[in-house]
Amino acid sequence: MADKDDQLRKDDQLLRNFLAPSRQEVPDHGFTDRVMHRLPRRAHNRSLPARSLFNRGLLTRSLLDLWTACCVTVAVVIIIDCNGVTVVLDALGRMLIQVLQTAGDHVWGYDVVALTVTGIVLIVLGYQQLARLTD
Repeated sequence: MADKDDQLRKDDQLLRNFLAPSRQEVPDHGFTDRVMHRLPRRAHNRSLPARSLFNRGLLTRSLLDLWTACCVTVAVVIIIDCNGVTVVLDALGRMLIQVLQTAGDHVWGYDVVALTVTGIVLIVLGYQQLARLTD
């Protein structure tokens, strides 16, 4: 993790160095500072609770990653439990059938065969990704 953080810091510094020559200061006569001081305190930190704890140093990177994994797992379980995969695959299947039924040789200037092959490939790839997530 330290290597990743070091790389992010290096990338940030490179970006700052790259953009520095084109930076333009706009005189606002303290307007920005006055606005920032008048904003409610909570408006400064609208990030997710786990991210704000991480930013304050109360949560380690590994715990934040664990929290993210748990949330993703719960989301996947809810999608599977509510038949979300079936709903998405059914909708894609209906769209494909509708495109094939309403099109002659071309649909909006595209070849129907190419659309069909693309749709099938996307469905198979999506199904494989979902299968990997549930393993």
